[in-house]
Amino acid sequence: MVLKTKMPASTHFKIVDDNRLVGTMRISPRKIFWNTAGRDSWLEIDMEALVTFMESNGVEVPDAEE
Repeated sequence: MVLKTKMPASTHFKIVDDNRLVGTMRISPRKIFWNTAGRDSWLEIDMEALVTFMESNGVEVPDAEE
């Protein structure tokens, strides 16, 4: 899969629920990384594997905006 993006090398997002940090997601052009709050290590998935996972397990919604 050839991916072309117009984004920085990576972007970090803090995921918070009820004012509690759940973890950090780092998105790069080819991979997505996840770090659960309080852990030192990161998990990663490449875009091709993520696309396969989402197409098999995702729920279709009319608009991705919240």
